Amino acid sequence: MQNREEMKVMKNFLKILLIVACQIVLLTGMVFADFSENQDTYLSQRIFSSSVVDNIEKKNANEEDNKKKIDELYVELAEENILKKILPKLDAFGIVNATLDKESLKKELTREQLARLVVAALNKDAEDIKAAENLSLYTDLDTSDEGMPVGYINLAGSLGMIDEKGDGLFAPKDSVTYAEAITALVRILGYKDEFLPGSWPGNCIAKAAELDITDDVDFSPSGIVDRGDILILINNTLKARRIEKTEEDDGSVKYWEGEETFLKKTFGIDKYDGVSISKVKGNVNNECEITLEFLKDTDDGKYKTGDVKIFNLFYEGDILEVFEDFFAEEATIYIKENKEFIYIEE
Repeated sequence: MQNREEMKVMKNFLKILLIVACQIVLLTGMVFADFSENQDTYLSQRIFSSSVVDNIEKKNANEEDNKKKIDELYVELAEENILKKILPKLDAFGIVNATLDKESLKKELTREQLARLVVAALNKDAEDIKAAENLSLYTDLDTSDEGMPVGYINLAGSLGMIDEKGDGLFAPKDSVTYAEAITALVRILGYKDEFLPGSWPGNCIAKAAELDITDDVDFSPSGIVDRGDILILINNTLKARRIEKTEEDDGSVKYWEGEETFLKKTFGIDKYDGVSISKVKGNVNNECEITLEFLKDTDDGKYKTGDVKIFNLFYEGDILEVFEDFFAEEATIYIKENKEFIYIEE
């Protein structure tokens, strides 16, 4: 009887084991099946994610490339716009010829061209330039070449504006670096090398940045300056104040930064904001009169708000066509000390 009961218990136990085993097998299959499905999903998601990342990276690269191109175009257009304003103004001041075209402005500046511009920016007269032709400063200037600006080169060199290349050579056809060009412009303001702490060219570039000479110009000191950028640099230099000096009773020389801009001190040209044109009148001899109204007091105290003054102007062409956009409009004007009208800009 006992054996039969034990066998019955054992049989039930085996049934339970079999049921549990079957459930384990089913659960295991489900788990593996679920893993297999999830694995496929995981792999497909990984491939999809990788593809998306690749596409995003490519898109970002394209966007960066496009942004770079847009930035370059913007810089080029901005610089071109600046030059459109600067060229005719520097021409009016007698520094450059405004007929320079866009392609010419992109060309590299040479040392002989820098000498021309430096001497012109110093407002040296023809007699000084002619006399400098007789100086013997450099051994590599071809005086038989009519196109070689020997007088300009010698004058710029004798004034200490441009250094020689060594061994008595000027190297007139060599290209000019930004460091060299900026150094020359800092020097024309009267800054001597010993005034500037630090070593070259960092000291000159730092001073130029302080004086806003390098505004609107993106450059590397060792890069080659083009003709467009040098005009922007010169225009900025005209706004800076020049170093003045006096000789003391003991023979020593005192230097200080003057109150007047380089443009005023060197060319005798005043700049006035807040002026409008009331009337222009010309005659057959191209000697014109321009009537200006001052819309606010000038900083130098020469003119008050509401003042109406007549200035002289020499102009060949249709004067009304030139100035029609400025009638009754607020503008900036440039006037010489002898009441000669030089230039107007928005």
